[in-house]
Amino acid sequence: MALIIGTARPFVQPQVNVLQTTSFACLALAALGFRFCTWLSRVALAVPVLLLVLSMLRPDSQEALALRLHKELEEKLPSGPVKVSAEQAQFL
Repeated sequence: MALIIGTARPFVQPQVNVLQTTSFACLALAALGFRFCTWLSRVALAVPVLLLVLSMLRPDSQEALALRLHKELEEKLPSGPVKVSAEQAQFL
């Protein structure tokens, strides 16, 4: 399932694609960990949470910023000159 989600990338936001793929891969590792070694399952179940926290620190991706700027340009182009400003949010 992780390979299908990773290849297809069905979500618009790339952070969701990465989180979904990582979650499925970690679930597979956790299943192996329950059978063979418990520390692997604990680490595998903690990785998606850590990835989510890291993605919350940088909520805006470069792709999302480019899409918003492109949409703003499409709306303003017929009306004359265009002024574009870009900001990137980062909490740390």
